[in-house]
Order: sequence, then structure tokens, then C-alpha cells
Amino acid sequence: MEKVKINFTENEVTVITSFVGLATKILNVDTIINQGLTVTEWNFLAKLMEVDVLLIPDKRGNMTPISPSPIIKKIGKAVKHK
Repeated sequence: MEKVKINFTENEVTVITSFVGLATKILNVDTIINQGLTVTEWNFLAKLMEVDVLLIPDKRGNMTPISPSPIIKKIGKAVKHK
């Protein structure tokens, strides 16, 4: 399986981590960390991420609304260019 390297912002990592946390009962976290996601696993995770906005606390405790949509597009664009 070919790997794609994507540079994520801190907020993007927080959003992805939140959704991966939701999927841990179905997806094998060790496999995700060590081997990445298969297309089927990514499609499942993308379906979970189909929400309008996720509230992410910043370092001062303020809640920042972050949409997962641009993150999904960023990953999709990187994968298509490989």
C-alpha cells in the first residue's frame, strides 16, 4: 500500500483524532498508526466525519468551530495526486 504524506494543522489533527476516537471500536487503531488506512477504512471514517462542525477548545479554553469538510478535501486531493 502506497503512503501519502500530508501536513496537517494542529486543529486538523484534533478533528481527525476526535473522529478516529469514535471509530476505535470498529477500526484497529494499531493498524491505523503503523500501516495507515485502507480505502474501505478511510471511506468509513469519512462517513463519520460528515458533520457540519466540530467544536475544538483552544489553549485558552475558547471553543473554535472547525469543519471537517476541508480536511476531507485536503486528504482526497493528496491521494488523487499520488
